[in-house]
Amino acid sequence: MIYTVTLNPALDRTMWVERIRYDQSNRIVREDRFAGGKGIDVSRGLTNLGVPNVALGFLGGFTGEEMRARLQNENVTCDFVRIHDETRTNIIIHELSSGRQLSFNAEGPEVKPHEIKQLVEKLDALAEAELVVISGSLPPGLHHDIHRKLIESVRQHGAKVLLDLTGPSLRVGINSRADYIRTDASELAVQTGGELITTADVLAAARHLQKETGGTVLVSTAARETMLVDDEHELIATPPVVKVESTTGAADAAIAAFLYGLQRCEPVETCLRYAVAAETAKTMT
Repeated sequence: MIYTVTLNPALDRTMWVERIRYDQSNRIVREDRFAGGKGIDVSRGLTNLGVPNVALGFLGGFTGEEMRARLQNENVTCDFVRIHDETRTNIIIHELSSGRQLSFNAEGPEVKPHEIKQLVEKLDALAEAELVVISGSLPPGLHHDIHRKLIESVRQHGAKVLLDLTGPSLRVGINSRADYIRTDASELAVQTGGELITTADVLAAARHLQKETGGTVLVSTAARETMLVDDEHELIATPPVVKVESTTGAADAAIAAFLYGLQRCEPVETCLRYAVAAETAKTMT
């Protein structure tokens, strides 16, 4: 069984307008609301691909209840810890005339120590877990070292860990020797302390990170390539050129498809192809 952990989920309120006009009323052409958060998006992708999984994390207030209901309507299995504070709402505005989008991401609720303890206890009890995905931002007041505790809880049952984090949180995961790390070239530069200009630069930095963890590193680049580095491979996949509707959730779709391949015991080359195909398809919607 695959589990995903989203510590700071959000209800994504997405609106489309013809053109953004400042200091004037803007008429909304279309509006949708989605249960969002990186781990949740991975769970959604896994569910769509027919891979059994459970979404874990924190949900609170009326917004949290709406998110839970929306996920249930999508057949995403959930086991969230209910918290006292309200789950955050993000605002995404698509400008149809330009194809651009604006994102306003809220900080999120404060998670109490006893609520954190409940999540850790859930992870401690995951005897059947094969792999756990930990991704996304931290809510206010929660220290990045929480990821070390989560990884320790997962590892006691022999489960593998995939991380999609940034900054100090990712460094904690690297030091904990995560089995899989998904990142992008800009974050890779932060973690390895170098300027990454060419493809060779990115590959060398990815290899450095892979040696630190001993696992598998997946890196997306500004040139739209995706690289995979493990003990035996240095692979580069280039997606086809498509009309991009939105990049929201594309990286999470890639993770879901990569795990789909792993579940089928496919070669890593095939898993990487699945990842890039899913990521590309997601940008078209």
